[in-house]
Amino acid sequence: MKMIEKMGSGRAVSAALSAAGILLLIAGIVASHDGHEAIAGSCFGLGAAATGLGIGRILLTSFRSEEEIEGAERRKKIEVEDERNVGIRNRAGSAVNRITTYVLCILIIGSALLGADLAVILVLIALLVVRFILLVAYHDYYARTT
Repeated sequence: MKMIEKMGSGRAVSAALSAAGILLLIAGIVASHDGHEAIAGSCFGLGAAATGLGIGRILLTSFRSEEEIEGAERRKKIEVEDERNVGIRNRAGSAVNRITTYVLCILIIGSALLGADLAVILVLIALLVVRFILLVAYHDYYARTT
């Protein structure tokens, strides 16, 4: 019985999200005619995302039975908490972190060589410094907690 109530409220939320998205799309059209391009772009982006998510969620709950939904939730919970998957996510995150650092360094050097504004170069360098500070802080935090 709880699952039926949960599905009903989920569909209501999905329908409300779709309706809000459509209203945002309409607001974007109105704003574009009034010359407010920045607001129109934001309304179009948020409206498209909300409408897509709402309709997708409605379709997902419409074509799946309660048993399938419960089974999928159980499988997802097991996969998320599985130690092997946690290790894989940690290794993947570490690899992405290393690659992102190299890409950011190449971007900084390339921007400097191409003669980009000093402000742009300083912002990129600040991102790299923040990344290193966070790396040290989280390394220290996790070293203490484990």
